[in-house]
Amino acid sequence: PGLLLSEVLSISEGLRIQEKYESEEKQEFEIVKQYQFSKYSGIKKGVYISQKNLGKVVSVGTDRYSKIIAKKILIMEDGLEINATVDYQKMVPQGGVYFGVLIKQDADIAFVLGIMNSRLLSFIYEIMYAGMHMGGGWLRYRSKFLENLPVNKSVLAPEKKMVSSVVKLVDQILSVTS
Repeated sequence: PGLLLSEVLSISEGLRIQEKYESEEKQEFEIVKQYQFSKYSGIKKGVYISQKNLGKVVSVGTDRYSKIIAKKILIMEDGLEINATVDYQKMVPQGGVYFGVLIKQDADIAFVLGIMNSRLLSFIYEIMYAGMHMGGGWLRYRSKFLENLPVNKSVLAPEKKMVSSVVKLVDQILSVTS
């Protein structure tokens, strides 16, 4: 028996931030764009946005704002497979980056990341959404489609041996690639 990814992860599209709000100088928040990360990677340095300018793009205190500044999974919009990593630094996702925040607090973000980056989930996505092919095998990974992917109920049972094994492997990969 399974769940849909939407029962574990709330996935949203990154913000459409106008270039005039971006800054090379360090500000309160760093912006993350699609080319700054890959599967399980650390996030390369980019540009910044001030709290004031972020408030012009998304209202402070809203649910969307809370999700943006939370611990989250970042997902590339375009790729040959699902490419996701984790953001512990409260970066602001730019358009071209989707981001997911845990809905179920008993789920482990590292385990969900491991599932998302699995070949199996990419294969299932490709079968379900073959019509989303762009060219050269590239696919668009959109929130509504990602949220419909099936996941095993084990994502909600972090005490299980399999879950802890996957979490351990994901943590090891993240420590090497960050």
